[in-house]
Amino acid sequence: MQAEDLQPDQTLVIAAQVCEALQFAHDEHVVHRDIKPENILVDSRGRVKIADFGLAKLTARSRDDFTLTGTHQIMGTPRYMSPEQMDGSQLVDHRADIYSLGVVLYEMLTGQVPAGHFEPPSQLARVDSRLDQIVLRALAREPQRRYQRVSDLKADVVTVAGSSVMHSLQQVASGVAQAASEHNMTEHDYEMFRLDARGPAGGLILVGALGGGFWFVMGLFLGMDTNHWSDGELAGIFGGCTAGVLAGCFLVFGGINLRNLRAYELCSAASILMCLPWSPAALLGIPIGIWCLRTMHRADIKAAFVRESLRRRGFGHVPVPLPTPHQSGRGEQRPHDSAQFMSSTDERPQHLPGPSTLIDRGVEAVGRLFGGK
Repeated sequence: MQAEDLQPDQTLVIAAQVCEALQFAHDEHVVHRDIKPENILVDSRGRVKIADFGLAKLTARSRDDFTLTGTHQIMGTPRYMSPEQMDGSQLVDHRADIYSLGVVLYEMLTGQVPAGHFEPPSQLARVDSRLDQIVLRALAREPQRRYQRVSDLKADVVTVAGSSVMHSLQQVASGVAQAASEHNMTEHDYEMFRLDARGPAGGLILVGALGGGFWFVMGLFLGMDTNHWSDGELAGIFGGCTAGVLAGCFLVFGGINLRNLRAYELCSAASILMCLPWSPAALLGIPIGIWCLRTMHRADIKAAFVRESLRRRGFGHVPVPLPTPHQSGRGEQRPHDSAQFMSSTDERPQHLPGPSTLIDRGVEAVGRLFGGK
């Protein structure tokens, strides 16, 4: 909550919601005792929440019940603590939260924490001078001179801001929710990522089918002449061919899962197997395996795997944040951007240097082959 990041009307909207939350706690005889910017959270819908009640206490209980904290033990964050908290008194009540809220409000308006002799907010920032009386009353050293209820502080804040504050609460909430939804993965984004994965997935299926078919044919061909081989040699031949066929099936299974954005670990293992010389198809499998690994390393593809995993477990309504262009490794614009997708001047992203120029060119050629570019 830095002053340069908050406009005065935004500050009042946040302050009004903090007052509501604190009043609810006080009505339940709970004193927070550690109100500070770090404990004031704003969710994706623009709603303000108060966190960290680790130092809270119940004011409805008698003084003798509070034996955990010593008589002169200071609890809280010094810059935001009320004078009675700094003195270590056990007579701290809900008005200590009002003082701390006054410190937070002062900081949101001016960017500074009040200490010692401080100027009114209107002297340090372009804010309504009527806020000076509100802040100074909340920061009164004697508890009896402060607001006695947080709801009274909220009423004065709303009066200063005008009747538009309550309307602003709804506008801010809807605006934050809309901004958050714009950064979450949509169904269109998900389908675009599936299209990105189809190329390497097709490569996995192709190499797996070719390699598995090769070892199957080799097993039949070598096994036809049983008189030429000893029992031990036949066992070795059939064992090796069976392993090759199973490896091919594993690659096909991995390609199907990659096409559907499922089983990230299995797809990674299949991509690594592609790069190993397990069959003559490895000549084609090495560049495709590198292509698969690089595609799966993208942050947006990983996010698509997460969305599919949540959907399969019945949590499809949970929003999945969309990685930034830098995180996705796709340049300034993501491939799911509709403007970029429909543009005829689409530029190919800059790819990271591979182990050799020859392999990189092979990856690009295979990408064009299976991606239809």
